[in-house]
Amino acid sequence: MKSYLFVSFLLALSLVYRSNGFCFKVDWQIHILNGLAKKLLIHPTSNDGKDLGSHLLNYGDDFVWQFCENYGNVYYSTFFMDYLANRTVYNYEIERNCYQGIRTGSCYWLVRLDGFYLNGKNTPFPGGGWVKYYNW
Repeated sequence: MKSYLFVSFLLALSLVYRSNGFCFKVDWQIHILNGLAKKLLIHPTSNDGKDLGSHLLNYGDDFVWQFCENYGNVYYSTFFMDYLANRTVYNYEIERNCYQGIRTGSCYWLVRLDGFYLNGKNTPFPGGGWVKYYNW
């Protein structure tokens, strides 16, 4: 019986283990998709000091980062087009719009000339659940 419990414990740990530690809540992936007909410069950062650097996205490019949700995680990104716009790309409210009911969550941001669209899945635009979340 003790060996059964030990094996069950190891199996449970393997389900939540990540290469950078344990994730007891949700393992998130944030995608920023460039839907502009020109290049887009982005610079994502978090409220806890993570700086993901600047990234230049061509039309159709997808910049992705992953993190384990902790209480109070907030990610921002500065988007540079002809002018810049600083937008929140992950927080509790956004999480509720993206969460699909599994331990891995994905938020897709599609940047277009008329604004920023959010979806929990990468479905074809304009249908498939895309919601306009911000204007430029």
